[in-house]
Amino acid sequence: MTEAQKTVLNLTSAALFGTPVTIPPETDWQAVYDEVKSQEVVALLYPLTSNLDIPKVVLKQWSEDRDKYLLNNAKNISGHFAVQKLMDEAGIPCVILKGLASASYYPDFLQRGFGDVDFLVPRKPYKKAAALLKANGYKYKSQHDKHKVYTRNNVTYELHRDIVGFPTTSIKKVFNKYISDIFDCANSFEHKNQRCKIPSDRLHAVILLAHTAEHLSTSGMGLRHLCDWAAFAGSMPDASQAYSQISAPNISASGNAAGQKK
Repeated sequence: MTEAQKTVLNLTSAALFGTPVTIPPETDWQAVYDEVKSQEVVALLYPLTSNLDIPKVVLKQWSEDRDKYLLNNAKNISGHFAVQKLMDEAGIPCVILKGLASASYYPDFLQRGFGDVDFLVPRKPYKKAAALLKANGYKYKSQHDKHKVYTRNNVTYELHRDIVGFPTTSIKKVFNKYISDIFDCANSFEHKNQRCKIPSDRLHAVILLAHTAEHLSTSGMGLRHLCDWAAFAGSMPDASQAYSQISAPNISASGNAAGQKK
C-alpha cells in the first residue's frame, strides 16, 4: 500500500468516525487527491481539507470536483425520490437498494458518492413497473438477467426484480426466503418532505454483502464499497451488531443521516 493510499484511509476514517487525522511529513498531496478521486470519496473527504496544509492548486482542483460531485449527488438523490413517488402512486411496492439506503448510514448522506438509482419491485408487478417507467419518460437502455436499465435527465435507473450476488440456485432459494419480507419491514428515509423506502438494517446488511460478493467476482471492490459497510457497521450501537443483523436459520456469512430513517 502506498503512502498516499494510507493517507486516504486515514482521512476516510476521520470523515466517517471522527478519528484523529495523522498526516505524514512531506505528503504528496497530488498523489493523495488522485487516489481520492479514483476511489470516489471526493465529497466525503472534502470537509477535512479546511484543517490541512494542502497546496492551493490541489485544493482548487478538489473544491471544483467536489462541487461537481455534489451536483451529481443532488440530481441522483432527486431521482431516488421521484421513482419512489411514481411507484407509490401506482400502488407498486418499491424499495431502494444501495444508493440512499447506504447513504442513510453516513454522517451526511449528501457526501456519499452516487452512481445510479437501483430499486427493487416484486416479481408480479415487474412488467407494470417497466411500462410505468416508459410512460413517464424513462428511456429503456438494456435488459439484464435480474434488472432493466433506463435513463432520464442523465441519471441511470436500474429496475430490479431480484438481487444480485448469489449465483447458485440452492443459496438463492434460501436468500429469497430470507428477504421475502423486504417490502413489509422496510424503513422510511425522509428529507424535505420527500421519502424513500429502504431495507431494514437486517436486510440492508445482507444486501451489502451480496453486492460486495458480486463485485469481488466481477469488476472488483473499491473503497466506496468498504465505506458503505463501514458506515453501516459503525452506526450500530455495538459494531458487532452489524454482523448479528444477518444471522438467521439456514443463513451464514461465507463493503446519523442528515435525513431521517423511521
